[in-house]
This record gives sequence, structure tokens and C-alpha cells, in this order.
Amino acid sequence: MTLQQWEYCQLALCYTSSDRWAVAVTFLAPNRKIDVHLGEREDTNHFFSAICALGAVGWELVSDDHQHMNPPHRNLMFKRPVHPGREVNDAQF
Repeated sequence: MTLQQWEYCQLALCYTSSDRWAVAVTFLAPNRKIDVHLGEREDTNHFFSAICALGAVGWELVSDDHQHMNPPHRNLMFKRPVHPGREVNDAQF
């Protein structure tokens, strides 16, 4: 029996000192890590668009960590099965 391998994705939203919302994505697969900065905006629309883009390529939300710290931030964790030949960062943002 072969154990299922997983790849993971963290989607982070953080309020910046310039009164904007920054969004970053980190993809983690066996022996790979890819960081993608999606920019800063005055609203959170790019955060919710990223959630939809990840879902469209098979990422499943497994954790939501919402911190009411200063500055506030939110981390979402996603996972999906590893498929040989598929790029871990195949979401179109």
C-alpha cells in the first residue's frame, strides 16, 4: 500500500503599515517551496479571488487562522494530493 502524498499551500492576508492589505501565497510540495506575492491593495478582493483560483485547481481549505493582533492577519492552509507532472503553483491569480 502506497501512502498518499500531499502538497500544501498557505494563503496569507496581512494589514500593512501603509493601510493596505497584502496577500502572499506559499506553495509547499515534496522538496519544493515557492513564494508568490500578490501585492497590496486597499480592499481584500485579491484575497478572495485567490481563494477561488486555488479551489479551481483542486486545493481544499483545511485550516483558517484569523489573528486579531496588531496588525491583523489571516492564514489559510490548503492541501491537495500530489500528482506527478503537475506543477504545484498552477493556480492562475
